[in-house]
Amino acid sequence: MQAVLTTAVMAAATPPNIIFILSDDLGFGDYSISNPVNRTIAAIPTPNIQKLADNGIKFERSYSGPVCAPSRCTLMTGRHLGHCTIRGNDGSYSPLLPSDITVAKALQGVYNTALIGKWGLGDWNTTGYPLAQGFDYFIGQDSQVSCHNWYPETFQNQTNGTAQLPQNAGSNLGPKCLDNGATCYWSNDMFKNEAIRYIKNHAHQEKPFFLYLSSTTPHVGNLKGVASEYPVPYGYRQEFKNETWSAEQQLFASAVVAQDDMVGAVLDVLVEENIEENTVVWFSGDNGPDSHPFTLFDDPGYFRGKKRSLHEGGIRQTIAIQWKGTVPPKSDSNHMLAFWDLLPTAVELAGLPPVANVDGVSIAKLLKTSSQTEKHEYLYWEFCEPQDINGLLPQVYAPGWIQAVRFDDGDHQWKVIRTNGSDDNIYVWDLSVDISESNDLGKNNTAVVNKALSYMKGSHVEDKFWKSGTSASPGCCASCFKHGGCPAPCVEM
Repeated sequence: MQAVLTTAVMAAATPPNIIFILSDDLGFGDYSISNPVNRTIAAIPTPNIQKLADNGIKFERSYSGPVCAPSRCTLMTGRHLGHCTIRGNDGSYSPLLPSDITVAKALQGVYNTALIGKWGLGDWNTTGYPLAQGFDYFIGQDSQVSCHNWYPETFQNQTNGTAQLPQNAGSNLGPKCLDNGATCYWSNDMFKNEAIRYIKNHAHQEKPFFLYLSSTTPHVGNLKGVASEYPVPYGYRQEFKNETWSAEQQLFASAVVAQDDMVGAVLDVLVEENIEENTVVWFSGDNGPDSHPFTLFDDPGYFRGKKRSLHEGGIRQTIAIQWKGTVPPKSDSNHMLAFWDLLPTAVELAGLPPVANVDGVSIAKLLKTSSQTEKHEYLYWEFCEPQDINGLLPQVYAPGWIQAVRFDDGDHQWKVIRTNGSDDNIYVWDLSVDISESNDLGKNNTAVVNKALSYMKGSHVEDKFWKSGTSASPGCCASCFKHGGCPAPCVEM
């Protein structure tokens, strides 16, 4: 009996495994767990993501960054976009620094730490490479640009920056990759298979594991010789071939199904290895939808904007978290959750001291007790975008350098945006009655504006790589996509 008690005590003291599954360019309305979304025209079935949400808790007031690299920076470092190292869409240009503390770096030693899939925060042989940022294990694609290649000939495998995929050798690529029985290896399948293998290998080790599983779907991809932006393999091409949707909408939906299958594979292996009750599984998209018409699936939901926008359509997510036996099933939370909450939450779940200088708030207590006392006073973003970013609803604010804050005040859910550092270009919405950001209340809410301005002033720290700006012309630097960097105002000249 004593041995049984000792085992039980030891099990209770063991921190849980943590898995974060991140989808790429998945719109708020593209998966079944989000509301409000108009699904009367068409809907993409996502039963596994739905299962994850039903098994645990759903946060519909969740927020990411507006685009790939900044979102991942906030997720990994626990810092918002006024403090992040990477504030524009290019981690190759300004990789994470040795001074950055990532989730993996904070957990390393106590946890086995792994990244499988897309990174985008620093290429091989830089200070931002995953192995330099706390990950013990990395297999995937380091550059977000290379991630656009869905059938890569090379990938990154630990310290090997140019590992070969023989299945994708040049002679094997092209349209025949999409034939029935093709041997080409889709990166999404590689990430799924490697994740399952990693979980099986680490399910019963002495240390728990942190797995960051970052897919490249349903972001547009490419395959040499194929015009489609969604070159999914043959099996997935059959999913919706009988629908009356356009060919591209069919293939996009198939990519979403592939993402859902990845989630299902992870949930299944947790059951197989009997570690469901000691594993916390998160799921989210990384930003708003992009690159295809939104009218069929209502991808941004009722929100304005899309990817690269600081309107709700660019940053609003539904995050689902499963922790069997701890989080009650079919739970919903009104807590305002942000990507930068992952790091402090993971650290608290691990039983480690808090990491200094983070902007996130731990929800470990909420997950364990369904009660949360510590909340965000506000959320903050900044992003430079020199063009209008229109979704189903057009952008309201002027292009350029944009700041945004979200904060609650009683029953009011305030959202405030300022462009180009000008107090004359301020917009105010109360999302509790205006989720589409259609009725600007700025002129009648001096107190709200002043509070928002104080938050903006206190949150922005100037960065030489991603400078603030007062105009969209000359074009501010939203992304560089080259190692040499961008012209001013992104870098000091």
